[in-house]
Amino acid sequence: MSHSMKKYLALLFVATSLTATIKAQSARDYMDGQISRDVASALERAKKTEKPVVIITYNPDNKERFSATNSANEHAFTGFFGLPETRKLLSENFIQIFAPWSAKGISTYLDPEDKTNLPVAIFLDQNGTIITRLPCSGNPTDAMKKVQELVKVVKG
Repeated sequence: MSHSMKKYLALLFVATSLTATIKAQSARDYMDGQISRDVASALERAKKTEKPVVIITYNPDNKERFSATNSANEHAFTGFFGLPETRKLLSENFIQIFAPWSAKGISTYLDPEDKTNLPVAIFLDQNGTIITRLPCSGNPTDAMKKVQELVKVVKG
């Protein structure tokens, strides 16, 4: 293999890696409906509408790779949001927030015992009280079933 071909392949790998990292931080790739990045305004809206909240949060500094083309964040989001039904359930039944761990107001809801460094879905009632936390990973069908169960809980 020629030197220029090796250089080209190295650049292609770097570009692909950067694309996967950027994509993992784009809510529109994974979620439908209205998506907020501001916790305070979303919680205010939740109180007014009496609608529960889901916070999808992640560590943008997580450089772990699941594969050559997928970051750990992207792999987790793809598993959790893998089915259109899951995205629909979330957008129809929850005020949605998609923000990095460092965003204002997020640290209040993070579990200090969680050392996985992976994205998490934090479900809150309309008053901002935690209902549960779910890792954003795994099988899309399992994720959908968990979200269906949570919808039943919040609808009472």
